[in-house]
Amino acid sequence: MPRNALFDNVKGILIFLVVFTHFLLPYVEGGAAGVAIDALFYFVFCFHMPFFVFISGYFSKDTQKARDTAFLRMLAPFLFFNTVMVLILYLGGVQRFSLVTPVYVNWYLLALYVWRVLLHDLVKIRLILPLSLVAALLLWFSPEVTNYLALSRIVAFLPFFLLGYFTPPETLERLRRVNVVVGLLGLALAGAMVYRLTLQGSLSLPLLLADNYVSFSELYMRAMVFGLALLIGASLFILSPSERL
Repeated sequence: MPRNALFDNVKGILIFLVVFTHFLLPYVEGGAAGVAIDALFYFVFCFHMPFFVFISGYFSKDTQKARDTAFLRMLAPFLFFNTVMVLILYLGGVQRFSLVTPVYVNWYLLALYVWRVLLHDLVKIRLILPLSLVAALLLWFSPEVTNYLALSRIVAFLPFFLLGYFTPPETLERLRRVNVVVGLLGLALAGAMVYRLTLQGSLSLPLLLADNYVSFSELYMRAMVFGLALLIGASLFILSPSERL
């Protein structure tokens, strides 16, 4: 698939937002940010990784090629960078040494490897997209689901990867023809919802990072976060420039 300036611009925006949220993370975790900054942080966290995963799925439509190239493009870099980071942490006094538990953002490489290897067979399963959504919402009642081999995030973000795969270019072209006012209203609505949920204390970093449920009510919150991710993602597609920045 040829390069697309729209997707390049979107990925550039997302990369900036990943760095931005990691800058805010210590303040949010330490309780020193205030409601407005907390809401901004949660707003970005609702969609930036789901959007990345959606784009990865969209560009994996050649399932056999995705499988054939997965080892060199995803697993080999994961093994290298994760090993280096584990050794750095170990030498720095962090007493943990697991080459199969992803450190920081390395989980994404391992998840991409698993998704691309399995995609060729997953798409043959009837109703796989809604089934993956059900699994993503219900699996977190099990305490056995952890970050070992990035299992929790592989399952949590699989619906977005499959949604990207199943989304035809024509759908995105129709979305791009929607008036920008609709995109602005979508962002405003999502922002207002996130701000209200932040005021209520309903959002938390563990919830957004696909940790296990603490209470049954978190099931509804995670479903709402999925909806917010779709709303914000669609709005950004409407608003993002299609000319190379």
